[in-house]
Amino acid sequence: MGNLSFSSQMADIIAPLIEDRLRREIGASSPVPYVVERGDGPGAAVGGALARVVHAVFGGRAEQLFVIAFDVAGLKPFQLHAGVDKQGLGARVGVLLYSAALAKPIAGEAELEVPLTVGRAKFAGDAAAAGRLNARVDLLKRVAKFSRTNSDAGGVSRIIPRLFRIVPQDGGALLLALTLGRPGCLGFSESLDAREFADLAAAIEAVL
Repeated sequence: MGNLSFSSQMADIIAPLIEDRLRREIGASSPVPYVVERGDGPGAAVGGALARVVHAVFGGRAEQLFVIAFDVAGLKPFQLHAGVDKQGLGARVGVLLYSAALAKPIAGEAELEVPLTVGRAKFAGDAAAAGRLNARVDLLKRVAKFSRTNSDAGGVSRIIPRLFRIVPQDGGALLLALTLGRPGCLGFSESLDAREFADLAAAIEAVL
């Protein structure tokens, strides 16, 4: 099975396997702390914009078994909420919600939009923040590539809304990004794409 698919539906088996995958992707030398959230639990331990998005993304989904919330330290700390869904008698990682606090403040929200026709997705919202981000074509390409909205991995088709948003928070900003696992060579493996998110968060913070 793929790296994000499992033959069990038990959290105490699946969570350590995802933690190991995450730790290897970011090159951490020690285990990444996490909590397993069930039912109405997702988002209970967080507040503000992150809590609202967590509830909107994970709340009330019948196919969902649980959500694993990881708290990742490092040069650019971030959180990952990984939804684990039923798949037959097993399970697989579904929606990935990343978040990171940014030190630089913004006046209003800036969000990556879906292009109406052929073209490159750009940020809209706060004019100053969007202008600085849109001026970096290389960064826009990376953000659009990271923000996967569909997947056929594991024989299951998934479509999720695009969400890559920066919101004001406590004298700084909060980056929120929704994605799916990144397929590997020939579709036989998947990545959480955690390293890319950390790098994107640092690059966005530098641009703002």
